Amino acid sequence: RPDGTTQTNTLHYTSDGNAYLRFVWSKEEWLVPLLVVAHACCETSDRELSELLAGPRDMRGHDRNDLWSCVLVMLQEQRAKSPVAGCEEARSYLGKIFRVVLAQVVSNRWSDAQIGSFLIQKFIMVHTENGQEK
Repeated sequence: RPDGTTQTNTLHYTSDGNAYLRFVWSKEEWLVPLLVVAHACCETSDRELSELLAGPRDMRGHDRNDLWSCVLVMLQEQRAKSPVAGCEEARSYLGKIFRVVLAQVVSNRWSDAQIGSFLIQKFIMVHTENGQEK
């Protein structure tokens, strides 16, 4: 960040196979599903996201298959809990959840998608503005 401040992001893996990204705002910790954050950063398909997390599917190897299984379970569970089809929908989902939490710093006129974009910009991988790099 230009002002020299930092924001720590931590990945949490749960025993049920899901992954959450943790960030702190106003002395409170927040856990957000990793796949929702990934979809909100840039427009990407589930297939592209799976390959980013687990590597190309055509590579042989027991470890790779286990990793792919974990990613597929994570995708299925995320779809069951809160299905997001793309970037705009993921940002709207985040904005809807964090509207009250961020009420001090965002306008009440902002759409859920604008609040989600603000959250991604200010709290997620703040070292870069590029959504693909995030």
